[in-house]
Amino acid sequence: MNQLELLEDIKIRMGGASDEQADRALVATLSGLGEVVRAVDLEPLAAALPRRYAAVLREHRRDPSVDLATFFRRVATREQVGLGYATEHAQAVCRALWRHIDEQARAQLSIALWPELLRPSLQDRHEPRKPHRPAPYWPATVE
Repeated sequence: MNQLELLEDIKIRMGGASDEQADRALVATLSGLGEVVRAVDLEPLAAALPRRYAAVLREHRRDPSVDLATFFRRVATREQVGLGYATEHAQAVCRALWRHIDEQARAQLSIALWPELLRPSLQDRHEPRKPHRPAPYWPATVE
């Protein structure tokens, strides 16, 4: 994963943030993810991240008492922003990470994380996707 591309993606998703703001949001969110996801489920993500960010992810230990509200509060504290901004920033970071990781890492995170963090944004819905086979056509039964 390319650090510059990841930060640029986060900046755009945060609405034109600076490099420093995107980095701070990424570090705060990765710290939170380290507290809510088992290490084994984080390993594919950590392996894909630049070394500096993988270290942040790995330095935190899982705390099973952390719910989604606590996660967002902790991100807000680490990022030193209000709760609303922290919520938006954490979602922006998770969606950017989702876009930059492989299928194995996606599968692990989709099991371990809250859907509110991974729900695709409108921007993601407009990105080209792999072609898929259309569903078979079943004509309506006429009586």
